[in-house]
Amino acid sequence: MYEWSSNRKNVVLVTGHTHKPVFASGKYSTHPSNKIERDANEKLKPSYFNTGCCCFNDGDITGIEIENGFIRLIKWHEEEDKASSRQVLEEVRLDVLMKDLD
Repeated sequence: MYEWSSNRKNVVLVTGHTHKPVFASGKYSTHPSNKIERDANEKLKPSYFNTGCCCFNDGDITGIEIENGFIRLIKWHEEEDKASSRQVLEEVRLDVLMKDLD
């Protein structure tokens, strides 16, 4: 999916349910498990996003959120006897993302 989206101009591909979240092709990620395996010298285009697994065994849910000029990878945690809590795992301003697509 990264290969397809990275070979197109001004395209962002958002997919889901591959069991492994990907945020902006791993370009902005500080978490090693979120990187697409690439040559260290290769510049990643932030063209590919994946929600991961929409629902984990522990009740947590990951998703992609686009709001107020940002795109985010979020996770909702189910807590016993409490309301679910939202955690932003990664985010980037859409204007920054669009500049990096070139």
